[in-house]
Amino acid sequence: MLRSFLSILIICLFTSFSYSQLEKRSLLGSVIDATTKEPLPFVNVFFANTSIGASSLTDGSFQIKNIAPGKYDLVASYIGYKPYSIPIDFSDQSSGFTSEIKIIIELEQEAKELSEIIVKADTANRARNYKDFLRNFIGETHNAKKCKILNPKDIHLYFDPKENTLVAHSKKPIEIENRALGYKISYYLYQFEVNFRTGTLYIFGVPRYEELTPEGDRQARVWERERVQAYLGSVNHFMRALRDSAIIENGFEVKKVFTIPNINRPSDEFLTRKIRELSKKNKDGMIVFSNNAKDSLSYYTRLRSQPKERDSIAEKKLTGSEFKRSSPDRIENIKGKYQIVHREKEEVEYLPYMGRKYTEKQKSLFNFLNQALTIYANGYYEDVKTLFLEGYLSWHEKMSNLLPLEYHPMKKQSK
Repeated sequence: MLRSFLSILIICLFTSFSYSQLEKRSLLGSVIDATTKEPLPFVNVFFANTSIGASSLTDGSFQIKNIAPGKYDLVASYIGYKPYSIPIDFSDQSSGFTSEIKIIIELEQEAKELSEIIVKADTANRARNYKDFLRNFIGETHNAKKCKILNPKDIHLYFDPKENTLVAHSKKPIEIENRALGYKISYYLYQFEVNFRTGTLYIFGVPRYEELTPEGDRQARVWERERVQAYLGSVNHFMRALRDSAIIENGFEVKKVFTIPNINRPSDEFLTRKIRELSKKNKDGMIVFSNNAKDSLSYYTRLRSQPKERDSIAEKKLTGSEFKRSSPDRIENIKGKYQIVHREKEEVEYLPYMGRKYTEKQKSLFNFLNQALTIYANGYYEDVKTLFLEGYLSWHEKMSNLLPLEYHPMKKQSK
């Protein structure tokens, strides 16, 4: 695959210079049992989607230093206790960037309910289900070939043939070794469901990253090159560019998508009448000869299967200035669908899905369900559940290509 070092240089120039200049903060805290108030040692405390974290000491205390400005989801995980998560905004100017934030985490023990509903694993079709799980969770990118799940037996899979849906769950974190990007990922899976009938995929969980140790300088360079390539055109890259009003400078082309009537599809009344007439002729044993290929039952049946509406892409290229801002982090009037094209080429592994033999620029659809979107300095955006992806990024943004939230090409190359 071709690597565009020109693009990497442009990213380094246009990703916000202020990011590395902002002062960092620290988090001090302790973890205790919510009922007994006793300290809990060896609890994993970390920021979701990052490699930033610590373990509590024997007295339950922990400390996390050098936290870059932005918003994070703080997670605490301990066997026998309910998952704990709380958002913390480290960009709040009112409390000062250099001050320390203190927090007490109270963990509640998991209740052992006798009436707990347990989804039974589909062991008979385990191999097929696991293959489908890997394809949708890890992905099918070129990086996916260098990813390995270290504890596959902890993943329970169930396929519902009636709904044509695959469900996965795991009580333990899914341990993933990504030898393509140089990370070990502990993924706390809360929801995984893929509906093969509708083509929808829901993955909800919390990843924690840990840097792998490279075998030498050459492997370190390869990992960094692959990380930059995975970053270019990603959702995190786009969100940072949108926040900094640097969409075009970062290689993105954004156009509004409108929904309009499909002029190629006649009305339901017309189609119903034609299908009824032709069905009656076939039923009566009549054979209709016509030079018009459109005068057939199959033709009108195909027309009826077409959508009543279609997407129409506007000609105007957006710069980001079209959106109102109530603050540097908050973008208003963004609700709707947008075509997002990045100048980097698609991966060749994507071509079978498109039914072609040549690569194009990365083309995706972003569907924002809310009028407003808040994007913080580190790329954290909310609410994540109000953004739906279609096209290239819906295929690309799987575990094999995801990077920690704190990853930044400029920071990496400045070392």
